[in-house]
Amino acid sequence: MPYKWWTRDPIGVEETQCKSLLHPFTAHHSECPNRLVINPYTGCQHRCLYCYGTYFFFPNYFDILQVKINAPVILENEIRKYKKSHDFFPPVYISPATDSYQPIERRYHITRQCIEILQAHRIPYYIMSKSDGMLRDLDLHAQYSDQCMGIWTITSLDENRRKLWEPFTPTIKRRLHALERFSAENIPTAFRVDPILPYIDDSPDQLEEVVAACAERGASHLTVSILKLRKEIWSRIEAFLQDQNEENLLKKYRELYFNPTYRRGSYYYPKSKYRQKILSFLQNLAKKYHLSFGTCLEGMPHFNTGPCDGVCLSPLKIRPLQQKFK
Repeated sequence: MPYKWWTRDPIGVEETQCKSLLHPFTAHHSECPNRLVINPYTGCQHRCLYCYGTYFFFPNYFDILQVKINAPVILENEIRKYKKSHDFFPPVYISPATDSYQPIERRYHITRQCIEILQAHRIPYYIMSKSDGMLRDLDLHAQYSDQCMGIWTITSLDENRRKLWEPFTPTIKRRLHALERFSAENIPTAFRVDPILPYIDDSPDQLEEVVAACAERGASHLTVSILKLRKEIWSRIEAFLQDQNEENLLKKYRELYFNPTYRRGSYYYPKSKYRQKILSFLQNLAKKYHLSFGTCLEGMPHFNTGPCDGVCLSPLKIRPLQQKFK
């Protein structure tokens, strides 16, 4: 039987009451801006093999999807509270640790309700997704095009690769279509080649195919990041590659990673020489296709030609700054 990193089919759904929703995201590297984030769901139906989100929550991340049914009410209260003690409201990052437009959103509309609240308060926001589900709310985003942004993760145009590593995600064609539709509505769009899988989708031809396809559909920014490995991520990938009889690839990964010199916290990074080569190539591709360029959690901000995530939305000014007189 093929290796599976989940145990429950279909994924279980639990309705939960969250105590808070709006959280600060503190940058670990200089290229990452501090920001506020919301995650309408915990867990993810996409079940990507390399998922980093399993670290943040609970061991049933792939088997239980928690729906924060009171999220809109909590968000409304937290926005009002935040406004009382701050002069500015920064752009809100929607779903860095789940996918706000995974299939369950069709039933609960938690993301749409949260966006309606953000718009009512004139708060800028941006959404990262692997889904074309954002098109269901295109009317909502289009009326707010000067204050929002859509970002899609597209790491390869190879559908066979997607089915193996991102088994329950929408097709690449559907994601590209969504990006193009948003661009046509003058909504700023970006894409993330993240994570780049060493020796799998890192060839020059593969990378340029992705960049060209997104640029042709109106994207203005490219963010890239190379796969980092934590203990539980590696255990999944290792078991998967063994199941695929990829012994040579396993050997290459063990040589590329697991050097204590390239460990940061609980993550193992690939060797610096490899990372420099990939990032330099992608930076040049961005120039070729007239895209701004940023890296994510690479600790190499000198490669960046714009904000790491491409977001140039202005914070909401809550009240005028008080001029201080001597």
